[in-house]
Amino acid sequence: MNNQAYAHSSALRTQVYSVVRIAACLLTLAAVLLRFYIPEKRLSLYPAETVYPAIFDYRDGGAGSIATWIDEENSIWHCHKPPHNDIYSCGYSLSWGGEPYEGLNLSKYTTLKVKLAYKGDATRIRVFMRNYNPAYSHPNDGNSAKFMSTLLRVQDLYREISIPLEDLSVIDWWITAYDIPREQALIEFDNIVTTGFDLVEPGDHIINVEKIELVGEWVSAESMYLTLILIWMTILIWEGLSRIYWLQQKAKKEERRLSELLNNYQQLESEKREIENLSNRDTLTQALNRSGLSQKVETIFNSESPAPQVAVFVIDIDFFKSINDTFGHDVGDTTLQKVVNIIQTNMRSEDILGRWGGEEFVLITRVTDLKTALHVANKLRKCIAVHNFEFPDDRQLTISMGLTMSEIGDRFEDVFKRADVALYKAKHTGRNCVKVEIKEAEHSAKQKGPQ
Repeated sequence: MNNQAYAHSSALRTQVYSVVRIAACLLTLAAVLLRFYIPEKRLSLYPAETVYPAIFDYRDGGAGSIATWIDEENSIWHCHKPPHNDIYSCGYSLSWGGEPYEGLNLSKYTTLKVKLAYKGDATRIRVFMRNYNPAYSHPNDGNSAKFMSTLLRVQDLYREISIPLEDLSVIDWWITAYDIPREQALIEFDNIVTTGFDLVEPGDHIINVEKIELVGEWVSAESMYLTLILIWMTILIWEGLSRIYWLQQKAKKEERRLSELLNNYQQLESEKREIENLSNRDTLTQALNRSGLSQKVETIFNSESPAPQVAVFVIDIDFFKSINDTFGHDVGDTTLQKVVNIIQTNMRSEDILGRWGGEEFVLITRVTDLKTALHVANKLRKCIAVHNFEFPDDRQLTISMGLTMSEIGDRFEDVFKRADVALYKAKHTGRNCVKVEIKEAEHSAKQKGPQ
């Protein structure tokens, strides 16, 4: 996909995101406004065709309360409760028929609306509901259904009363009688088997039950807002994931392009290094040539920071000219390659070896004292001396070395001159030895042939 096509695709996606967000905004606004115009969900408990009103009392041989119908069809009834009787009450209840443990799920409703007419001296009338739950209720024990109630003021009965279901509470005597644990002693309305009213104050009471109704919302505000939040979260997550996906696709495309450029760059750099390496290497021995050696020396001796102390060896193959003259240049070239290979095998990776010219080589190694430098020099000298170069006349090859230590502030030219002077002394005092030339003094130490 070229840049123009990608830009066009990106613009289309942006338009889609905008359309979806606008649609979500309109849906949210419509849901919030329509909620105020949607009729409430209603369930009429009385009057209703499938409800069974009943009255109850506790006569106890005439000492208890007595409930009687005045007009059963219109739910008008009378309750007589003797004075000084706090145990027995009389009341009115509604049930739905069927099994005693099969009730109505009223958990989707929020309010109980009642319309009563009352005559008498009571100040309070109790409204109750009972919920059956197999966790604590028993089919053969009617009182085991959870007893929830609240009190209504008689003086409020001149009008329809709205009772929030959350105002009901589980009555204490029921919790105690059935040893109900705390987690089960909460109000619940998922299986209401009966509801009604009873009187707890003594006297004569006449009650006319005109209306009992449950009211709720088709969709609660919490559910609606939660749904809207989920819709918005889904849209935002979809848009976010979509944007991330396309950004990843773009990033992968750019990454591939960058990888191609990087590969091209690395290939060019590799070719450049190869060319530079070839230009800085002696084609015969693969040691640094004088140009390559000069670049390494430049980084050590001419940098802005003080040059570190190093040992500089100038190495010369003894009687190399006679090898060329006796056995030819092919043998001479092979000999040079073998000498370089032996030196490289016994030097450290950070040491620098270069061919200065002909059979002469320069080795620079970072050692800080002359004793160590002498040890390195003699080790190399002995390795050459004991190696079998397989000359036709079985001669042994040896090297002579001039050694010096650089000092802070030295130029390479001066250090090389000292090492070259030391090499001159080694070549004129028997060869196969190491001579040392120290700055501002002329000290020499001779290491004779292999011990």
